[in-house]
Amino acid sequence: MHRYQREWREFDSHSRVTLSHPPLDETYRTSLYTLRAHQHPTKGGITVGAYPGMWTNGINSYDVSFDLMALLGSNRLIEAERVVRGWQRMLPAFRAVAQDAGYPGVSCTAAAPQSGISDFRTSREAVLERRHFLTANIAIHVWQLYRYTGRPEVLSEYWDCLAEPVKFLVGACIKEYPNHAEIVRSSGPNGKERINGKVVYHPNPLCSLIATIEAISAIRQAASLLGKTPDPAWDRLLPKLKRGIEANRFGGVIRASRHPEAPPRVDTSYVGLFDCPADDATFRADLDYMMSPDGLLRWPNHGYKVVPWIHCNVSAALSRRGKSGAAEMLMRGAQFTTTLYAFPEAVRPDGVYSKTWYPTVHGSLVNAVNLLLVRSRNNQVDLFAGLPEEWGDASFETLRVPFGLVVSGSRAGGRISAKVTNDSSSKQSLRLHAFGGPEWEKTIELDPGQSVAPWLRVAVHFACLKCRSKKSRTILRSDAGVSLTAPRKP
Repeated sequence: MHRYQREWREFDSHSRVTLSHPPLDETYRTSLYTLRAHQHPTKGGITVGAYPGMWTNGINSYDVSFDLMALLGSNRLIEAERVVRGWQRMLPAFRAVAQDAGYPGVSCTAAAPQSGISDFRTSREAVLERRHFLTANIAIHVWQLYRYTGRPEVLSEYWDCLAEPVKFLVGACIKEYPNHAEIVRSSGPNGKERINGKVVYHPNPLCSLIATIEAISAIRQAASLLGKTPDPAWDRLLPKLKRGIEANRFGGVIRASRHPEAPPRVDTSYVGLFDCPADDATFRADLDYMMSPDGLLRWPNHGYKVVPWIHCNVSAALSRRGKSGAAEMLMRGAQFTTTLYAFPEAVRPDGVYSKTWYPTVHGSLVNAVNLLLVRSRNNQVDLFAGLPEEWGDASFETLRVPFGLVVSGSRAGGRISAKVTNDSSSKQSLRLHAFGGPEWEKTIELDPGQSVAPWLRVAVHFACLKCRSKKSRTILRSDAGVSLTAPRKP
């Protein structure tokens, strides 16, 4: 018990979030606890959370994506890297599956055990009809670990986790046409869609298409950073795959597959996780498709009254895209948390909660909350951009954003203060933009390891002229040149 308490205190110390909604605060901390509890202490995988046999359940690279982004944003780097190291350990088993079917690289199975070995003698057709975004996610995870740490050695150490999935995707999963490229058919997002008992296979599945684009884009950038020779196929296929998204456009919106009757789809989960591009018209159509008459989001073909998980994904997507309404969307889902701060995946029509301690859903909530507080894009870091002013005071300590920045911020009395540390291995120039109350924006440059507090709360002492007594008050001072780790210039 002493060891358990010590480990929890150490894990809990890497960041802190304080909001004016205490139940949300506790659900946030409980969610991080849930992720840590489900992670195998040595093998690194975070299972999908079925009981009993918690650590022996399957690992799904899609589900782990939510856990990974929650851990990265919350500055739990040890646990985040443990996830990626787990994929590296499982590569030989995934490679054997692909090679046994006659394909290059590795093919990731759904709900793989910690050993990585499952469906070893799978037919060639079955391997090709898998959900290929599961394989692409391995490469994306490495790239995200690099983005949140800012350290190129991550790319070098886990290069095989970048290269092997891309080999399979390029060598087996892409159908190339003169002007665009598509993904070979596969089963739907969860592999359960059936008509008359038979699995339905979709042409050019959008989820796998988007994930493949992200994986190839990641390895191209990684190769450039490491001075490696890029595969000419990457440069040829990447623009074609991006044009392949348009092959799914029917009726003015992008569809989940190349079929006019497929539902509209931007895949809000990938937008919220990895900042994938989204079409505005399709985004609105996707939300309308998932909206129930009660104004709650759910999967229309699953029979649930509400799926709170989707609200977190949409909230994160709104934050990534700089759109309003992210906090309101999060709170619509968070209202279904229990008195013990468990967060259900879905609620049945009879009111029964389903998958209450599902780590994936808890990871999605942490990711959504982090993005309300701080987000970065195009060399700009936004503070409290998604937090409504009516939420009042809030603060966060040592959250992470790309590239390798550690950020703390406080909003008190309508004023915002911040501290930024460059934890990456390269010098960075960026803009800080604080939202809410009197907004401010500052441009700063940070050397590796340098910390800057462009807006500081400082105590100012003065003498009251009326009563001659000494008084003090805290004011907000702008001083963009103040460095907390280097001598201050005169």
